[in-house]
Amino acid sequence: MADRLRSGDFSLCDVASCAQSHWSEIEEVISSVAGEEESERIRERIRVLAEVKGRCSPDSEDLSILSLMVETFLGGLGLSSIDRDVAARLEELSSYFAENNVLTEGRARLWRRVVTEVKERLSKGLAVFDGGGAAPLLAVEADDLPWALGYVWPLFVEQVRGKGVDSVVNEALSAIHAGRGVELAGPPGTGKLALMYQILVDLSKDGFALYAGQLDAAGVLHGKKVVFTPGGYTVVPAGWSGGVTRVDVEGRLTLGELEEVARRLASWDGVSLSDRDLSELARLSMGRPAFVELALAYVSLCRLKGLSCELPRSIEEAKAKLREITPREVLDKLAIPASLGFRCFPSPLIEPDESEEAFVDRLLLRYDALSLYSWRSGVSREVFRRIALSPPNVHESVFASESPFHAAWSTVMGAKGAARYIALTALDMVPDEASFQALEAVAVLSPGTLSKLLKDATAFRLEVLARFAESAGSLAVAEELVSKAVGILSSLEAEELRGEREALSLKLAELQVSRLLPELALKTLSGIKPLDEEAEYSIARLQGIAYLNLGQYDEAEKSILEAMKYASSKGLKQDHYYLRILLADAMVGKGRIDAAREKLDEVVKELTREDCGLAGLLYEAAIRQKQLKGKLNYAVCAALTRCGYPDLAGAYGCFS
Repeated sequence: MADRLRSGDFSLCDVASCAQSHWSEIEEVISSVAGEEESERIRERIRVLAEVKGRCSPDSEDLSILSLMVETFLGGLGLSSIDRDVAARLEELSSYFAENNVLTEGRARLWRRVVTEVKERLSKGLAVFDGGGAAPLLAVEADDLPWALGYVWPLFVEQVRGKGVDSVVNEALSAIHAGRGVELAGPPGTGKLALMYQILVDLSKDGFALYAGQLDAAGVLHGKKVVFTPGGYTVVPAGWSGGVTRVDVEGRLTLGELEEVARRLASWDGVSLSDRDLSELARLSMGRPAFVELALAYVSLCRLKGLSCELPRSIEEAKAKLREITPREVLDKLAIPASLGFRCFPSPLIEPDESEEAFVDRLLLRYDALSLYSWRSGVSREVFRRIALSPPNVHESVFASESPFHAAWSTVMGAKGAARYIALTALDMVPDEASFQALEAVAVLSPGTLSKLLKDATAFRLEVLARFAESAGSLAVAEELVSKAVGILSSLEAEELRGEREALSLKLAELQVSRLLPELALKTLSGIKPLDEEAEYSIARLQGIAYLNLGQYDEAEKSILEAMKYASSKGLKQDHYYLRILLADAMVGKGRIDAAREKLDEVVKELTREDCGLAGLLYEAAIRQKQLKGKLNYAVCAALTRCGYPDLAGAYGCFS
């Protein structure tokens, strides 16, 4: 398209020719904007216009279609492919479409914004803009730990808990409560990852919010929050400034705990051992659970082959025997995932045939729900490791997976260099939802990678991609893209772009709130100079939510009340109800339970009589009312059922 725009004999029908040539690349975008039926009609008109010879004289309907094609080009515009001649042609087209009443007011504003940005960046030598990235953190629940940490055994076997485990967990929790980080230390096979899992579970039970990602990012967090390294042995508290307590785990598990580990793993492996053998296995382990796991895997394969095998006497012997009994073709296939540095990997990375499946299912843990395999332990992974570097094209298995996010998470953790290749492949697949799922893992684990690949993108293109990402639930991707767009517009002095910069900054804060990063949202909001009352309202509303999340209830109440005034004056019914529910939350946080109960009674009573479009808010208010009063409100059940929301009625407890 840029070459056509640069041409001295350019005509509008050139736009149609270009669109026809690249229809496969833009079809999904056009369909998402205009709908599938209208997209087919547009395609036919494009075909007719592309075949015009000589003078091109499109009518008003054709002009509207051609303007949409140019806008699609703008959505994928990279400044490295254009110059001032192309920018001038875009400005001419903007004026021409506006004069012919093709553009709505909003679209005309969009054209002016893009043209202004392009001209400003070219004049300032900012065609390429570095910067932009999401916070390298992902809020997770305790149930997410198996894939986030890379320790999936709890999905198959109940974890052993005794005096030895308790001593490690309690020592770690004491350090966290004292504001220090915790690093588990010990030789390979001593159960560090299993112990880290138990530490994180206990922290979650103790009210700490869990975040996976880069430890340094913990410094910006506040309150009861911790950050852990995926696949690692370190966890640090919010506000962490570098202090770490080393907890040596070698020899901490008791013989009784190790015997129970052996008993549970043997049961899962289908290996029948006497109590004497289980005790012997615990004794031979020398305090290393990985020996128990390796020995049982070896015995399991022996039984599979119909052999009678003796228990190995050491961890080195267990590794050698396991390697010896594994068929050569299975050894070859497992060498690839063994070269990666994370326990989990996408299941499409290996494709065992029917004769190999039984061996693979004993050597690996298969997590079908997320299309992942996992090594039984870090030591067992080393048994099959034969190459020092990650294999080429390992990223391709991400997009063959039924769960691209989890596949990308494990692949990036296992091979850091794969992040760029995953991002490149995903960008070619946009707007396919799988592309944004994969990019979400890249945005968290390799921040800035996506921004570097889009270094010449316009703020408009970044905003378009961010909208797709947000609709796909990929909020870290959206944050990275919007933060880059804000950085671009902040570097330009054009007054025409000030409103767009403000709107994008508000969107950035909204995304940070949604990602449970209220500290970052408040920082973003503090840098916005609102242009009008609507912006002031948006700032107050987001501040109220952020302060609530941080437990700063006085500030939350003040901001919410300020936002409520605007919502009430402008007749923003849905927003006003939502803010009143948040106000009740702030009251509860301040200990004003009676006032909160009274507020919720008012809101619920009104919402049961409102239209069904507010049923979601009714549920949110009613759940809080139920928690404070300890009983159901049957008017809520009637309203939710009447509105056709049996799922919400069930969640509320109407059918209990």
